[in-house]
Amino acid sequence: MAESYSCICPLLAIYKHVGINLKSAHNLKINSKIKTRWILTIFISIWTILCFLMIGVLVYAFFTSPSRIDGLLIFTFILLILVSFLSSNYIIWQLKGVETLSINEGKIILKNENTFFTNKSEIDIKLIDNLKVVDEDSYIKKIWGVFGGKIIIEYLGRNKKFGKDISIQKAEKNILKIKNIIKNS
Repeated sequence: MAESYSCICPLLAIYKHVGINLKSAHNLKINSKIKTRWILTIFISIWTILCFLMIGVLVYAFFTSPSRIDGLLIFTFILLILVSFLSSNYIIWQLKGVETLSINEGKIILKNENTFFTNKSEIDIKLIDNLKVVDEDSYIKKIWGVFGGKIIIEYLGRNKKFGKDISIQKAEKNILKIKNIIKNS
């Protein structure tokens, strides 16, 4: 399939390879795969398995001796379910997570895909004050792989970040493409 693109337009083959889809002159889609932090993912996976085992023990205790159920046990049960759910979300995000930036119909759409919580933000391109590339994420943000990003979209006094795990060079190329589309629309 890429060979047919390279015959028509060599740039289209390059865009396909790096995860950029140009649909028309005013549409763009950029995907940024999350880099898996293996040590944390393995640690949290073990922790999640232990939480599921504790939930199983509590469910067994609920059925075998319901007279011994008290408020603290129910609170612990609910807390374990919540922690298991959130840690499972983190594991899925680390293994399958993708950040997506797309431009359609005069809006920039930022989404986190392949996770329980698909955060979606829409920004009207007319409201954008500035687009810039920075590499100032703190050590904790880089280790955990949450928040942060190399591409910053400034609008209405707020910032949205995109591209946690892309290189500075790739972020600068993407900024130029975004600015080009914004200028032409």
